[in-house]
Parts: sequence; structure tokens; C-alpha cells
Amino acid sequence: MVILLVIALLLCPSFAAGQQSEGVIDLHADAEEQIARIETLLRGNADMAAERQAIMLRWLVDLYGMVGDDDNVEWCFRRILAFFPYDVGAMNAYAQFLLDTRKDGARAESLLVSASQWGRFTDARSLDRGRTYELLARTEFDKGGYDAAVRFADLAIELVDDELSAGARRLLAESYRGLGAYDKAAGAYIDLIALEQGANREDINALKLIVGQTEKYGAADLNDIIEAAISKRADERRRQIEAEGAELVSFTSSDGVVLEGTLRRRSGEGALLFVPNIGGTRAIYKPYAQLLGIDGVSSLSLDLRGQGGSRSDSLLTQKNLPIRHFERLPDDIVTGFRYLQNELGLDPGRIAIVTEGRACGLVEKAVHRGQLHVPVVYLSPIFEREDRELINAIAFHPTQPILLYYSSEDLHAMKSTIFYEETNEFERLDIRVLDRAGHGVDVLRRNPAALETFQAWARSVVNKPETER
Repeated sequence: MVILLVIALLLCPSFAAGQQSEGVIDLHADAEEQIARIETLLRGNADMAAERQAIMLRWLVDLYGMVGDDDNVEWCFRRILAFFPYDVGAMNAYAQFLLDTRKDGARAESLLVSASQWGRFTDARSLDRGRTYELLARTEFDKGGYDAAVRFADLAIELVDDELSAGARRLLAESYRGLGAYDKAAGAYIDLIALEQGANREDINALKLIVGQTEKYGAADLNDIIEAAISKRADERRRQIEAEGAELVSFTSSDGVVLEGTLRRRSGEGALLFVPNIGGTRAIYKPYAQLLGIDGVSSLSLDLRGQGGSRSDSLLTQKNLPIRHFERLPDDIVTGFRYLQNELGLDPGRIAIVTEGRACGLVEKAVHRGQLHVPVVYLSPIFEREDRELINAIAFHPTQPILLYYSSEDLHAMKSTIFYEETNEFERLDIRVLDRAGHGVDVLRRNPAALETFQAWARSVVNKPETER
């Protein structure tokens, strides 16, 4: 039986000193056994630091959720907030649970009001604050408070990156419709459809249902309105990207799908390919691409098919991609890699790939399918143990530097990391376990030392030819 040892770095000082220690979670045990193990550890260590207790409580949130023990999920959230009462991200997660599982809008709203207050006085990131307001808009909408829902949705849209605002924009449009403000509702839907490049048929159908009740849009051709809005937003995005010293680029995948990315040309010898999580967009990487651009490192931030700028009215979003398209996502990564290689005239050995979450599995498949000998950075990786192609790809991963980050409370990333190590005896795998650092790109934002290490790693690796690594 393989025992999970990595997290002992945080839980047992002797492990940090190089001595082996029994792990906290048995990777192959079922959820009930894992729960019992962690509960025993918590009960038997009354003096354990709050940070470490919070880490294990976040594990228990996931495990209790797996077995449907909602009462204990809620108990864990309350304990986490007892330790860290100003954690806006934890408040949002608890409120989401109350809304989705408990169907308790009143308690969720009370919690979110506190989150909105503390978010203004702490260092809560704008995305967390924006999520608070989006959830508040949802609670108001659900009880018919459409005016308040409009106000909160507007606040959410102001705080989050444009590419991440679709949920708040949809609530804004629906709230205007609830108020009978059909011109404003139609305008909000048109903005949303333009953001999504016409890829969401449900939003287009919602617009069709109300456009006849508007004064501004009722007599116009709806298709012309949508086409003009999409074109206008595309022009605005291009101008914004160019103002940042980058280029909006597009290229065609091996099966004819048009992919979009943001290219930053710099003077350095190497480059990075940023790949967002499944269902995410390249926008999350902008600050890191900009920072590395200052260091002279070129980069391409890519949207895979069905997400961000790589959507169209003929291609569904990644939530409901046909399986034939979903299986081509690794090939999109290879296409982006080759575009970066050819556009900048680079030796392919000077290009590294950075990705997060479930997209880490896509990158492993891309490395295997494209026979890419490249360094990679994995942020909170999620690898599917039942995926036979993925297992084969990991087993034959070429010898190249791999930098892997995950946060100590991220149970899924922790398990995936152990699975990754089990599947291949990597010679150059550098694992960094961080404390309370969130998930994915968050680990770079929340931990300055991790960001500095990542930047130094990127500068060093991409500016060395493959033979010198």
C-alpha cells in the first residue's frame, strides 16, 4: 500500500529534516477510511496550529462532500472561519455550499454581506470580492430583489476580469428582465453574447424572447445586432491587447478549428506557452506573462477550443463540447506550441509550457502526442487515474525539468501529485508544497516566494538550450 508522504512536510517536523514519517492520507483507502484517519489526527492534536487544522478541515470538506455528509461539511466550514474569520474565499465557498446544497439563501446572504464588508478592509483579491458580489446578486435575484441584484452584478463586473464576468453579466440581464426593463435587459444580453462570441445558444434564445418587448431593438434585425456587437467587442479587445504591447493572434488547429491567443514578443532566447484550465481562459495568465515580458521572456497565452477567444457560434463551450472535440484539446496545445516555435523562429527546446488544474493532463497528452521535449510548470495538477492514455503519456514523459506547485489544503492536487510520482520515476521533478495558497494560478499570487521561484525558473530554463539543462 502506498502511503501519502508529501503532506508530512507540513505536519511533521521530522519529515522536513529528511526522516520518513507516516502520511496522513492513504491514497488507496476509500473516503470513509480517509475521513476517520483525519478525524483521529485532529482529535489527538489539540495544540496543532490553526493553519494546519484549517488545511485538514479543507480536506474533510471534500471528503465529506464525496460521501454526502452535508452536516459535517458545514461544521468544517464553520471551524475554518473560526480560525480565519476574514477569509473571503472561504466565506464564498461556504455561501456557495449553502446556496447549492442547503438551499438556504438567507444564511448565504448573511455570510456574503460579511464577506463584502471584510473584502473592502483586507487584502482580498478582486476576483474573490467579485465572486462575493456575484453570489449576492444571485441571492437577491432568487428572492425577487431585482434592483439589488442589478447593483451587485454591476459591482461584480467591475471587479473581475472581463473574460471572467459572464456569470455576473447573465444575472444582470436576467435581473433587468425581472424589472421589466427590457431595453436594458436586451443590452446586457447583447454584451454577454458578444463576450461569448455567440457561442451560448441559451443566451441568444433568452434575447429572442424579450427583444419583441423592447423599443430600442424590436424593429431591428437581431442577427445583424449580434454580429455587430461581436465585431465591436473583438475590435475593442484587439486595441486593448495592442495597448499592452502584445498581439491578438489566431491560427488553425489540425482539424480546422480557429484558436486565439495573446502573443508577447520579447528579446529573450526562449518563450512560454500558457494553457488555462479546462473551462478557463487565458486572461488569468496576463499578469504573469507581463512580468516575464519585463524579463525579456516571450510568451503565448492560448485559449483552447470552446473557451475564451477560441469560441464561435458553431462550436459549443467546453461544458458541452462533443467528445470528438474534447479529445482534440491536447492537439490544440501542440498547435499553439508549433505556432510559437514557428512565429518566433525558436528552437523547440527553448519553449516551456505552464498550465493548471485538469489542463495538466491535457499537457501530458500533448507532450506525448507531439513528441515534445519541453520543460513544464504544473500549478495544482489534477490527473485522472482512470485515463489510460494519460497514464501512458506520464509513463513515457521525456526527461526535462518539471516544476510543480500545490497548496497543502488542496486534496485533489495532492493525490494527483502522488499518482504522478507513482507512474514515472522522474529525474527532474521539483515539487513545492505551499501553505494556504489556493488553487491553480492562485499559488503564484498568494505566495510571493513561489512567484519569484517561478520567474527565476522560467528565465533559467527557457534561455538555456536543451543540451545544457
